[in-house]
Amino acid sequence: VFSPDGKFVLWSQVRPGEPDYDIVAANVDDLANRRVVFEGTGAFGVLDISTDGSKALLDKYLSIQESQLWLLD
Repeated sequence: VFSPDGKFVLWSQVRPGEPDYDIVAANVDDLANRRVVFEGTGAFGVLDISTDGSKALLDKYLSIQESQLWLLD
């Protein structure tokens, strides 16, 4: 998910050999210097980023019937 100003991007990636997803951030001009901003336990994904870029809305998948919304500050 791209920030509203288009300067950075957040995405989730699974840890190799594990069931856990991390949230990763990078400047769009320098994707090689990405960093983990949240180490999740379970299946996390990025849904949206606030207009000022200070917060992200995350989704934690629990089952076909249940998900949780998390706020990453």
